[in-house]
Amino acid sequence: GGDRAYLDFAVAILLRFTDADGGQPSTTVRYRWMSNPWRRLEYRHDWDSFAPCFTFGHILYQHSSRYELLSSGKAWRCREAYKPGDAPPSDREEAFPELWNQYPEALLQLVSESGCHRVHQFAAKALRDCPQFCAEMPIETLLHLLRQPYAETVELGFEWARSHYNPDRPDLELMQALVECLSGTARTQAQDWIAANPSEFLQETHLLATLATSIYEDNRTFALRFLQVPFLPADTAH
Repeated sequence: GGDRAYLDFAVAILLRFTDADGGQPSTTVRYRWMSNPWRRLEYRHDWDSFAPCFTFGHILYQHSSRYELLSSGKAWRCREAYKPGDAPPSDREEAFPELWNQYPEALLQLVSESGCHRVHQFAAKALRDCPQFCAEMPIETLLHLLRQPYAETVELGFEWARSHYNPDRPDLELMQALVECLSGTARTQAQDWIAANPSEFLQETHLLATLATSIYEDNRTFALRFLQVPFLPADTAH
């Protein structure tokens, strides 16, 4: 129907944008002279990265408390209380939030395929309002989300991963994705799970090598400490 057609349109538009399409935030200053008494008034306005992107803004910020559409309809300006770089609000900002809730698979497509941080911020937030859909997500999808370069999506994937983890039968692919992801919280949890079950993980040479050669210092520090345990098997040590 028409509702689904809007979502298909919105997804297609949003997937066209990447981080490179956002410009640098800027500030404009306008002066106005007043008489009686004679004085100069200053008007400052902040503009965020995607300010000129009219349709993009309508999809993501129709109900935003931080952006407003100019009367000319040509750009989205920051409201007075918001400065570019401030944390986004916790409330939903997009047009038709109830429609996105009705079709969460559209949100999943965005966090799976988008190369734009703003889109991930929106879609990850909206997916939190779809707990039943998230609970039924296959592990392969979680792994894909954990590998995304956007913190909001990775944190969301990590929250779901915690509910899937079974210490008696740990999923090695999941552990691999957790220790490689950009979330320090997720990496620390994976390290704790490994430390709590050394006999299970000391045989996993690929995972241990990933930790030992990681770009993240916390992984390398953990690996150095973990590999000094006294009962390290000979085949792992070599």
